[in-house]
Amino acid sequence: MLVVPQASENQRNLLTREILYTAITRAKKAFMLFAGDAEIERLVLNKTERMSGLLKT
Repeated sequence: MLVVPQASENQRNLLTREILYTAITRAKKAFMLFAGDAEIERLVLNKTERMSGLLKT
């Protein structure tokens, strides 16, 4: 179960696509998402940019 509260501007960076993916893939039997439409959209569209330090070519 993932409960997504309405986030303040400072907390919005924590709501990412990767968090949603992790919650779904770690579920053993079932997955339930409790969130408003705006929070779900934010989860899906907010992708983390990785800082690996590797040079892009």
